[in-house]
Amino acid sequence: MSETENLKIAIIGPGAIGCLLAHGLCLAGHRVTLIDYREDRAERINISGINVIDEDSGNVQKPFCSAHTDSLPHQDLIILTVKAYNTREAAASAIPLISPETVILTLQNGMGYEHHIDTVAKNCSVAAGTTALGATLLEEGTVRLAGIGPTVIGFRGNAQKRHIDVLNSLAKAFNKNRWACSLVENPDITRWKKLMANIGINAITAISCLKNGEILMFPDATKLQQSAVMEAVAVMEQSLGELPCDSEEIVWQVQEIIRSTAENFSSMLQDRMRRARTEIDYINGFVCDAGGKYDISTPVNQTLCRIVRLLSASGWRTC
Repeated sequence: MSETENLKIAIIGPGAIGCLLAHGLCLAGHRVTLIDYREDRAERINISGINVIDEDSGNVQKPFCSAHTDSLPHQDLIILTVKAYNTREAAASAIPLISPETVILTLQNGMGYEHHIDTVAKNCSVAAGTTALGATLLEEGTVRLAGIGPTVIGFRGNAQKRHIDVLNSLAKAFNKNRWACSLVENPDITRWKKLMANIGINAITAISCLKNGEILMFPDATKLQQSAVMEAVAVMEQSLGELPCDSEEIVWQVQEIIRSTAENFSSMLQDRMRRARTEIDYINGFVCDAGGKYDISTPVNQTLCRIVRLLSASGWRTC
């Protein structure tokens, strides 16, 4: 496959980012299939299409949407955009779509779910990345573009030229939509950086009902954020072998993200608003598990995990 060919792309997960990517990759001319585990919703999206609303206007695209992967052809690229705790089921549903030519790319939050992907990807290449594209799902198939930030992707191991061509084609499609996208040799560095931001924001906002920027308005919230991030920095250093920059710089970077997204409701706070399950086990919980392997104490992150799990288990009740 040359870089100029249109890709067959399956996007698993019809949430905000999944719908946004399906819409944008259709616009770029690729053959997109959106995978939904709910057949009724897939049928409705097939009829109405996906509408992305930006600051100018709405625009509808109609990627094929299906709940039955066993009836679909092999794909050049499979993108996972589901919640981290649904990775095992999503990866299993991808099996009929995989050939030796296929690349599986995860753009999910958190870390610690990769083994579910590796289990089904023995005959293809696996890539990972992060995206700072902001999307809000207004209703099924309708997304508001909330912000445009960079996307970084790369392979988690060795890759053949045909697989590299797939990611290069994807990056060109992103850039065609004016979504900055770049390839890197080690995507885990960028994934750790995003995890730091999630650690410094998500659980704290979900517990307190604060907007992102309000964390820095309350000294106790700021200190909690700094302590959680510093614990994660120690784990990150052991995991990567060295830090990409010093620990104070990482804390500063997290606070800059808080400032730049000051009016946002974090994804975990949105989960609380919907009384939905959170990804706490793959964010703060991942740091706690990894810290245990390296004999690093993570009491702040453990406490944040316990509080979020308790509030979630009790139904996010109000007194």
